[in-house]
Amino acid sequence: MDDGRVQFTITMGELIMIVNGYYRDMRQVLTDVYLEFRNDYLTVEKYAEHNGLRVNEAENLIKIASDVFYSMHPEY
Repeated sequence: MDDGRVQFTITMGELIMIVNGYYRDMRQVLTDVYLEFRNDYLTVEKYAEHNGLRVNEAENLIKIASDVFYSMHPEY
């Protein structure tokens, strides 16, 4: 089923996001996602609801964000 979403593959070092007018690398964005989830939400379901995601999308995002948060920065 086509729901209009676009899928793409990109490596962590290739993506720079503009958030609130500031350039931020993907590692920082994912770290912030993980910390927001850990500090502000009790369930993945509520996080998904508040962020316009399906539960499985939120689970995947949080898993990736957690992996990034607990891994060494590649420049160290």
